Amino acid sequence: VSEYPRVKQALLRGRYSEYVARMGRMAVDTRDPQLLLSQVPAMAAEALEVHTAVVLLLDAYHPEFRVAAGVGLLPEEAVGQRVPNQTTLPAGFALAQGAPVIVDDFRKETRFSVPPRFLVAGLISAMAVPLFDRGRTVGLLTVRATQAKRFGPDEVHFMESLSNLLAATLQRVQTEETLNHSQRLESVGQLTGGIALDFNNLLTIIQGNLQVLEENPALAQDAF
Repeated sequence: VSEYPRVKQALLRGRYSEYVARMGRMAVDTRDPQLLLSQVPAMAAEALEVHTAVVLLLDAYHPEFRVAAGVGLLPEEAVGQRVPNQTTLPAGFALAQGAPVIVDDFRKETRFSVPPRFLVAGLISAMAVPLFDRGRTVGLLTVRATQAKRFGPDEVHFMESLSNLLAATLQRVQTEETLNHSQRLESVGQLTGGIALDFNNLLTIIQGNLQVLEENPALAQDAF
């Protein structure tokens, strides 16, 4: 009986490791970041057996988050909708910490203002981990549960693994797109350079003929 908690914890860690491995294979195989974005919240919710999982990405042109993907979303959190980035609200507070944040009970939370819709939906506890891109925080992976004190160190480690895989995949796709764009620009530059060289050769020939005609007016009369 005394060993049961350890066995249970080992089984739980094995379960989380299996999901991380699945996510890793998907991250290697996929070339579509949207597909991965849609799968991460579903995988997190399934592995942790929670109600809600959301990926929030910082908007490059607005001081807000954008709901990139999620499961169990509230009506105010549709995909594509913007979420304020304010330290007085859950997402903004978590972003400002730059590290995983656990909420044991929204009903007792004092670090930020809890949106009433969370409590109306029966959401009690939550966890958020940052998404990093080259040392810069670009978003959050958040999960919420209907039980208090639902998340601990094992869940934090699991979520960090998912967020690292997601961030690495997004970085890879962005790098590939940048490389492809650079290659296209290089091709256009080579084509433009070739055309300019040919045109310059033609101008050189024309200029040479004009100089000959200028030095020998008789040749110009004979040409006509």
